[in-house]
Parts: sequence; structure tokens; C-alpha cells
Amino acid sequence: LHTIRGASHYYFGQPAQLAEAVQTCTAWLQQEGLWAAAAELPEVPPLCLEEMQGLAAPATRLELRGINHLALVSSDMCRTTRFVVEKLGMPLIKTIELANGGGQHFFFDSGNGCCLAYFWWPNAPPPAPGVAAPVDNSKIASEADTHTAIGSMNHVAWAVPPGQLKEYRRTLRKRGVECSPILHHADVPEGYKGKPDDTVTFSSFYFRGPDGEYFEFTEQYRP
Repeated sequence: LHTIRGASHYYFGQPAQLAEAVQTCTAWLQQEGLWAAAAELPEVPPLCLEEMQGLAAPATRLELRGINHLALVSSDMCRTTRFVVEKLGMPLIKTIELANGGGQHFFFDSGNGCCLAYFWWPNAPPPAPGVAAPVDNSKIASEADTHTAIGSMNHVAWAVPPGQLKEYRRTLRKRGVECSPILHHADVPEGYKGKPDDTVTFSSFYFRGPDGEYFEFTEQYRP
């Protein structure tokens, strides 16, 4: 059994230090010749958009009608319910008590037949910022590190009616929700424009839920 200096907090279950501990363990394994250096690992080439545009759907297409619900995990269902209902205005429409004291499953109406859902489990794993959700560095969401692990659910974006984005942002701020500035996402190398023009596909702002969930309100102009 080896003790790796600087990584003991990982073994004592302090998830806030997980990323640092993983880096420390990886560096030790590389030093001992037990782990291939990152530079030696095969690189995944960037996506070739030209090739993807030529893809064709199967002859028998599945008739999907949008997202039914997206399920997240709450540490405190009472706090989550108050945020979603009172801050975001999504009614609580269904509650499920899981068998054998296994937890709860709540559904909130987010419009057009779609629900935002939450699980609460009594023994849920602790939060993992930077892995399961974007890092919460106590700044507004647009300034945070938004990278998450492969296969994770990075953020949820809701469509708002045309012309209502600024008003919705003002409303959330009045309700005590910290919001990012409005960003204008554009087909330009920088990714954004200072104000809407013909290159802008949608405008949006970001905010966080009570457990650090990364949320977005979006006004779409074109695909």
C-alpha cells in the first residue's frame, strides 16, 4: 500500500478536493512509470463538420416528439421546489415517493409538455463540481469554468417567447437569482457579438439552481 503525499484528502472523502487529488495521483503514477503521460495518449481528432453534414437519417425514422422530462438530483427537495416554483414559475405537477424509503421524484411543468424533474435520494453521492456540473466559483455563470465530464449533463436551456429575454432576466434578478449578462451567440470565430445582427443565432443568459445546476434562458432567432 502506497501513501501518495498530497492526496490523503481524497481518501477521507472530501469531494471538493477531488480534482486536485486525481492530478496528484496521476502525477505519481506517471513518475513511477505506471501511467502513460497525457502526451503519449492517442488524440481524438476534431469533428469534421463537412463529413457530418452528409449524414443521412435511417429510412425508418423514429417519431420523437421532443423531450418528456430531464431529471436532475437535489440535495434538499424543499429548497429545490421553492426555487423552481417561486423563482422560475414552474408548477409542481407530480410527486412520487420511492419505495422502501428510497427517496422522492418530483416533476415541474416547464412548458409545451416538457417537465423538469428532480430526484432526492437519502444516500446520494456528494456534489462533484467540474465533473458532474460546471465549477461554481461564486461568480456569475458566464465567468465560470463550464467544462464538465464526458457523458455529464452540462446545462439546461429553456426557450422564452420572442422579445421577452430582457424582461425575464429582470424578473429573475428581482426574485434574487443572480444572472449572467445577456450573450449574443453568433456564427463568428469569437462565438459572440456585442449586439444582435444577421450573424446572431440566439441570445441568452445563464444562472444557477440551488445545487449549482447550470441553467439558461434562450431567445432563438434561427437554427
